[in-house]
Amino acid sequence: MHIKEFSAMTGLSQSSIRFYEKRGLLQSPREDNGYRDFSPEDAFRMNAFRKLLSYNFSIDEAINYIDSPQATDAFLTSLASRKDNIEEQIEILKRRVDTITNALGYIEQREGDNVFSLTNAPDCLYIQASVKRDFSVSMKRQETIAEFYGLLGASQCMRIIKSNLVESEAHTVIPNYIIGVRQTDAHLLSRNARQHARLLPLGPCVYWRREITRSEGTKGSSYEPLRRYLREHNLKIAGDILTAPQFLNLDGKGTDVENIYVPIEE
Repeated sequence: MHIKEFSAMTGLSQSSIRFYEKRGLLQSPREDNGYRDFSPEDAFRMNAFRKLLSYNFSIDEAINYIDSPQATDAFLTSLASRKDNIEEQIEILKRRVDTITNALGYIEQREGDNVFSLTNAPDCLYIQASVKRDFSVSMKRQETIAEFYGLLGASQCMRIIKSNLVESEAHTVIPNYIIGVRQTDAHLLSRNARQHARLLPLGPCVYWRREITRSEGTKGSSYEPLRRYLREHNLKIAGDILTAPQFLNLDGKGTDVENIYVPIEE
């Protein structure tokens, strides 16, 4: 059959067929008039190749495996690895759905500014991207930071605020910028990333949601609602504070929505 028929039969564009010919997947002979002569066996081969792609092999891997025995220990190990990888991707996508659901819920309800409650927050594994406004520290962990970003949905860009800045009523509060995951999601990280990550213990926390502009949020006075809540409820800060932005520039005027977790003494 000619390339047009083969294209219709396999659902491949003619340019895709030529691409796979160049990669060595299809090796159809040419007729005297120069036209390629495809056979049903070529279509069967293409279907076998697509089956390998459905197992999450790359194009190069699938081409290498298609003519190799597929009942070997090496193939089975590779297939099991693909399964694990897809399950991790599904888990990350579920987290992204949760993130979107939470965002929709916030927009629909809009409970207002300065919402406080008590919660039990999971500990955070993170990589530090800055010391206040100095981002040179990120150069030391560039590959690990990239790995964390690859998990967005399970991972999140956040900020750590030193508790003494809030307690001492410092004039300016500049956070350290981080990217982190819940400690319970550590299995999504490579061993190397886990070794380089730091732990921020949280546990019993005051949860504070506020809407504020970035510039106002760096003023020490903007933390007075938190200090007042702690005083009124006789609570003491137990460690550094985690800020997890929910929206950035929510209203087009620079107002962010921040979810702030303040560890407290039990």
